Amino acid sequence: MENGGITAVGVFRKHLPGSNSIKSKYVTIVKTREELDLEEAAAAEMSEEEEIVNNIIVPAKPAISVNDLTAMAEKLKIGKKQAK
Repeated sequence: MENGGITAVGVFRKHLPGSNSIKSKYVTIVKTREELDLEEAAAAEMSEEEEIVNNIIVPAKPAISVNDLTAMAEKLKIGKKQAK
């Protein structure tokens, strides 16, 4: 952290190795601008590959004419079941 000395006044013993102070539960992750750019580029490549996979052309179903639909509807038996 830049200018961290100003914020650490009076607590420098916490930062000494081997001190008995309570350590933070979480580790600080510091990334440079170059590392962030590399991660963004990798994420962009992955999204492009996913788009290619998702844009696979699916063959269209054959068109059904109105006459075929009416013929199929005539074959259906629509009615109530009789109670036993």
